[in-house]
Amino acid sequence: MYAKNASERTKPPKAGTARGALGKTTKKVTLALAVTAVSAFHIAYADSASPNTPTFYGLIDAYAEADSGGSQGSRFAFDSGGLAGTRLGVKGNIDLASVSPGLKAIYQIEAGTFVNNGKSAQGGTLFGRQMYAGLSGDFGTVTFGRQYTPLEDTGANFDAFGQGYGSAFNDGEVSFGLDSRYNNALIYTTPTSAGLSASAMFAAGGQTGGASHNTLGLAVNYASGPFAAGLALQRDNHDLATNAIYRNALLGASYDFGSFKLMGALSDVKNQPDAAVSTTRHEYMVGATINVTSKGQLWLEYGRGRTQNSVPSDLSQAYAIAWVESLTKAVNVYAIAAMNTNGPGASLVPVGTSSSGSYSIAPGDTARALVLGFQYSF
Repeated sequence: MYAKNASERTKPPKAGTARGALGKTTKKVTLALAVTAVSAFHIAYADSASPNTPTFYGLIDAYAEADSGGSQGSRFAFDSGGLAGTRLGVKGNIDLASVSPGLKAIYQIEAGTFVNNGKSAQGGTLFGRQMYAGLSGDFGTVTFGRQYTPLEDTGANFDAFGQGYGSAFNDGEVSFGLDSRYNNALIYTTPTSAGLSASAMFAAGGQTGGASHNTLGLAVNYASGPFAAGLALQRDNHDLATNAIYRNALLGASYDFGSFKLMGALSDVKNQPDAAVSTTRHEYMVGATINVTSKGQLWLEYGRGRTQNSVPSDLSQAYAIAWVESLTKAVNVYAIAAMNTNGPGASLVPVGTSSSGSYSIAPGDTARALVLGFQYSF
């Protein structure tokens, strides 16, 4: 069956800084050199029997999208990153048993890109998806670098669309924080014991005169048999929230009945700006994945979010249905129908998990989308 990627970026990438022709050329050359180096490294060790051999991998996700319903007109586009972001990466571990039994050094370097135009994703950051190194052993795992947050990982576990196109997480009805990844992040994950595991994150803001301007995250997850649940908390103190304290709390659960799996999550977001009134946003989503055939799954999801006492109302609701067919272990095709309804203070639209563009509507519009796509992993 199709295995959803549970850790995708879920907001449109931020616009990169404008550069001259020389800057663009340098960026392309740098990316080309990086890919070439990773490929050569992989080839050099491809025939090695060493347990330290790195793994070179990638994924291409491309789709066609037809949007309608907005007062500004309809849209048709080819794009990248519908259900999972297109990427190239290398990961591996180095056995340090000579230092301590079971100890390993681990690393992962992953670059996001858009297959439709060849540009870098994640705002143009070369290794914007992930880049970290660390240690793992009987004590758990410690990693440092640019990483997914515990809040992001926990929420994705209870999203029927795996934060892909049509996901309420992806569209914005349910929040995952100000970003799914943080730079300068130190994360500790415990070993799993009796189904319980936990992870904690400290992301340093690195601001002179703002030693307390950092982000803290904590998640506790439980999985036993068909049941799973998770609780995640995050507090961004003037880090990405440059002029505010931004808090997230999320509780999710799922139950696998065998032929189908039910899941959902509740989320609360508190935004405390330095020079404005604090707000509280209440959100939830429910969904299911159904094994219809040996290779085909039906996905269903509904999500809702609204800021308390918002005037005008920013209530937004997401509806999505998808069919995902596994042609081989490496190739999937998918079809999605999604719709977002918005109050007069909201303008959320269906969007790919790591897409290069999105539909534009006015506040209060209803956005509808039909999508056909494919994935190839290697």
